[in-house]
Amino acid sequence: MIYKTNNHLSFLKMRFKSCVFVYDWRVKGSIYKFIEEKNNFTPNSFINKRSKKMAEVDELMEDMSELQKYIVLLLSSNNKESIKGNTWFQKELFLIAKNIKEVEEEASFISDFYGPFSENAKEQLAELELDEVVSKDGNKMFLSKFGSQVAQKIEQKTAKQRLEMISEFKSLLNDLNDDEVLTFIYFTFPEFTEESLVLEKIKKNRKSVALKLYKKEKISAQRAAEIAGEPLERFVRDAEK
Repeated sequence: MIYKTNNHLSFLKMRFKSCVFVYDWRVKGSIYKFIEEKNNFTPNSFINKRSKKMAEVDELMEDMSELQKYIVLLLSSNNKESIKGNTWFQKELFLIAKNIKEVEEEASFISDFYGPFSENAKEQLAELELDEVVSKDGNKMFLSKFGSQVAQKIEQKTAKQRLEMISEFKSLLNDLNDDEVLTFIYFTFPEFTEESLVLEKIKKNRKSVALKLYKKEKISAQRAAEIAGEPLERFVRDAEK
């Protein structure tokens, strides 16, 4: 098979999964030869496959809830950094929900054994996994290749301010350990600690954790003092020791 081209390279060979393209400018008339290896691959079939994949993305997006879209945006933020477990997923999404009304309404967070928890978010995440948008490796969760394509489409339709906010919340919690995450959440939103199984443990360590969060520059001195349950001056004095 012979196909016209206007490339200016003298010679280039590019291998795809099921074919080899050979660009040969030694042949008069600026042509390249297409060598078929298997699966009856043609340039048109490559284009059709790509078009089909994009159609799948569009079709899936039509059926996605707002909550699912923000779950995808959370997983996509900060260069698609993975989330290391359900505690981080639930708490990061909770912070988003506290700032985006439609997410808060759909997620319906309640006080649970480890603070704010959304059963609906858990179910929506499971659906995204079944749709091959989200992948898991143990507790760690991240976007699949297909999920990254879905995320790109959603990001194009989402306000920049919201994308930046999601990124900030993920940056805040994603590299903390579970005690640090819970301490921050518990003493920022105490109304979600009623059913907690670990509240007393978190209370005992609140000052040491608050100091860590302050020294990591995760929170201000004022916010850290509030978490520690101490006057600001005393907290800052102890932090400087």
